[in-house]
Amino acid sequence: MDNSRPLAVGLIGTGHRAQKIYKPLFQSLTPWVRLAAVCDPVKENGDAYAQDMGVPAFYSLQELVQSDTIEAALVVAPIDLHHAISSYLSEHGIHHHVETSMCSLLSQAQEMVQRATEHDVVLRVAENFFRFPFDRIAKEVDNAGFLGPIKRISCFH
Repeated sequence: MDNSRPLAVGLIGTGHRAQKIYKPLFQSLTPWVRLAAVCDPVKENGDAYAQDMGVPAFYSLQELVQSDTIEAALVVAPIDLHHAISSYLSEHGIHHHVETSMCSLLSQAQEMVQRATEHDVVLRVAENFFRFPFDRIAKEVDNAGFLGPIKRISCFH
């Protein structure tokens, strides 16, 4: 991998989070990340996102991987698909970032990590904290020093 150029990534899933979080982010990530393709089984959604971003659309994960278009992937699909998608990407040597929640079961999470390790793939899991209003408020409290340093915020809902 050439570190002097942006990483070619595929966006897997073009739903709400991809629209509201990732689409506005891609421009600011251009020094490091280049959106190279999108993948969504709903053709209309994939086509619309791909057209907006000027990249090709794929409608199956297998087609995307076989195209040799991407070096890494952002998995923004429904949670119940994360395990299968992550496992497939790991088995094909593709580094990937999985949005929260990581998956549905602890055994799935353990298997995702095991497969990534076996295939020397970087697997990352996103944190939701920067997206929730109450977490942004907590960060302001932290910045103000009112309670002292805040090291971690846990959210159960």
